[in-house]
Amino acid sequence: MNNKEFSEKAIRHGEVMIVPVGEIPADSTEIYSGREFVVGHSETGHNHVAVGDITMFRPRGADDSTLFMRVNKDSVLEHRKSFDKHETKALLKGLYTVTIKRQWDYFAKRLARVQD
Repeated sequence: MNNKEFSEKAIRHGEVMIVPVGEIPADSTEIYSGREFVVGHSETGHNHVAVGDITMFRPRGADDSTLFMRVNKDSVLEHRKSFDKHETKALLKGLYTVTIKRQWDYFAKRLARVQD
């Protein structure tokens, strides 16, 4: 995927990045199948939630910052917060990787989750 395709297809939703992929890694384990899944927990309690017909996968050895998602029918990504909300985004039927953005914490000298 080139930069233009990435910009057109990637979904940015606060600290959550969702990008279309061609396949889900074969060593992944299904961790959820249903109507709602919190793809990004926020430090202030507002969450980024995939709503629709979705199945979530975790690749073997991955931590909670990287997941794969199969959107079985067109769905949406909602921001569950009463104010200053991110726009609801369409999740079209397909395969995606879900990543929580990270940044370098110079004080702790480690990678840390980006806080929204």
